[in-house]
Amino acid sequence: MLGHFYRFTVLNSLGQNITATSVVLVKLRRWKWASDGSITWDTEATVLDHTTTDINNATYFDGTSTDNSSNKYVGAVVFFDVTAPASSNGSISLFIKRSTDGGTTYDTDAEAMFVAALDFTTSGQKRTHALIG
Repeated sequence: MLGHFYRFTVLNSLGQNITATSVVLVKLRRWKWASDGSITWDTEATVLDHTTTDINNATYFDGTSTDNSSNKYVGAVVFFDVTAPASSNGSISLFIKRSTDGGTTYDTDAEAMFVAALDFTTSGQKRTHALIG
């Protein structure tokens, strides 16, 4: 489940810093139950895009926080897109963090729930997707 307040975070374990010119992008297609029991899909939304900040090796980077208390989306298809820099050798992992106090504090990096990972042995672009909910 997405939760009332959530955000996505990535862990850079590529052995290289990811500069703002590389791509680390997370998009969602959220869904919820309609009153007739069918699934209602949201439009695609970008929830993590690091194009203004470098992500150092062995560090986490948090996406924007989402207040889901009025939309009440239950789950999402998560699209994870990464362009790794030259000489990359390792992985970049995606996690979801939730808040139980109205978005003031979120899970720590160690408490975050794993969503997906992309492994690299050199530079290049990879994509994957995962289902939450």
